[in-house]
Amino acid sequence: MDPRERLRLSRRYSRRVGRKRQRAVERIAEPEQMPDVSERSSSAAESALAGSAREEAARELEL
Repeated sequence: MDPRERLRLSRRYSRRVGRKRQRAVERIAEPEQMPDVSERSSSAAESALAGSAREEAARELEL
């Protein structure tokens, strides 16, 4: 891969990442649009963790 091609690819990649970051910044700047997203996501993550822990306990009982 020659340096020019690498530069072109990295430029395209950085542009895509920049767009993604800009969208994330806009999402953070407008919390009124999405109320209590963090609460909902954290509770979902906790329930998923509890479910996986329950599955592990069931597996250990089977052994």
